[in-house]
Amino acid sequence: MPDTKKFLCDIMLYDICRWLRILGIDTEFPKTEEDDEIITIAYKTNRILLTKDKEMYEQAIARDIKAYLILGNDRTTILRNLIKEFDLTIEFPNRTRCTVCNGILRKMTTNEVQKDEIIPEYVKNHHIKNKEIFICKSCSKRYWQGSHWKNINNFIDKLSNDKVDYDGT
Repeated sequence: MPDTKKFLCDIMLYDICRWLRILGIDTEFPKTEEDDEIITIAYKTNRILLTKDKEMYEQAIARDIKAYLILGNDRTTILRNLIKEFDLTIEFPNRTRCTVCNGILRKMTTNEVQKDEIIPEYVKNHHIKNKEIFICKSCSKRYWQGSHWKNINNFIDKLSNDKVDYDGT
């Protein structure tokens, strides 16, 4: 069952936002840099505000808005802390969201892939036989298991591993 927790990342956390989406977590990114507007968006959309800005965090808490202050810069540590703090379930690759718009992905049919003019022919010829191709229901971005897929899987395995390397990652 997918998580029902929804997040809003501040402008300093775009990378974390994208990774939460890859993990299948509903995560929005504001189109504004104004703290008050970001806090208002979190309130109106009932999202937990993730921020590195201590002042914004304190303002949100003072307004009784759910917020979490991100400490540090290491992606692995930040994501592990979020997974633990909010008891998140990693849904990759089954419920991965669009990294661009947070939309829901759906598997394309073989017929759709063959007729698609955006997917390169070499991808159609190689991936349609062995792997799935997905399309975002909102923005129509296409996704397939390219060379980066192995890196994503390795990173997720690292996230799932309780052992932390000597450098904190």
